[in-house]
Amino acid sequence: MASIVSRAKRALLPWIAAGVTVLAPATGHAAPSQTFLRDLGQVVGQMLASYSREAGAPLQVLTFDTGDATVRGFLRATSNHSADELLAMQAYDQMKVARAVGGVSESIELPTCVIFYDSSRSDLLDGYVRSGAFDYVEALHYLAAHEFGHCMEWHQSRRGAGSTFRDVRASERLADLVALTYFATNGNWSGATRILDLNAKVSSAKPGDPHSNVSELRAALEQLQATPKRRGAMPSTMFGVYQVAADLQRRISSNLKD
Repeated sequence: MASIVSRAKRALLPWIAAGVTVLAPATGHAAPSQTFLRDLGQVVGQMLASYSREAGAPLQVLTFDTGDATVRGFLRATSNHSADELLAMQAYDQMKVARAVGGVSESIELPTCVIFYDSSRSDLLDGYVRSGAFDYVEALHYLAAHEFGHCMEWHQSRRGAGSTFRDVRASERLADLVALTYFATNGNWSGATRILDLNAKVSSAKPGDPHSNVSELRAALEQLQATPKRRGAMPSTMFGVYQVAADLQRRISSNLKD
């Protein structure tokens, strides 16, 4: 059922390291949720490694499976999220983690972003893949970039670098701007356009939904497309992707006020 992502496809997603394989189901068929959870953890881990090069402060990102009753209980006890959410991000100022240093295991506390996904349900992947909105690889990278965008926003807000984190609509817009910039940086303009198409459907079906930002995303995509096609004009790390997305957010916010 599955095939390894082609070398050409991987070239559009440079933060998938050489030798790392992501299994892609046949077109129109979502992957089993456990496979998606594994792939999500892998891609988010690569995004974190890229972001950490320039982030200026440590960050830990974990993926937890709310298909497990114990994890659902942890989510209920430590956040305002419903345990029924298919995909959610929760930030924790400090979370203890055991690490091996010089062959010795020690416990340290780090600011931590946890992405929760319910592998016992297929609703999320059905909505993105079987609907034809994305193929599996694009759905995986869109969802990873969107949730990791929330993580970067939270992490930067802790450092006093400015944030819209408490404004739900603006925060969702910024997360989609991260995904849009990530696809554009990879040269996957058709995928970036599909993000816009998906948001247009949300905006049409649920005009007041926090994820409904189609006019703002369209303006951002036009600005990204106008970026000079020269070496170094687009970001080369996830921190750079976040900076471009945050700048687009500031311009959009300024235009909304005018």
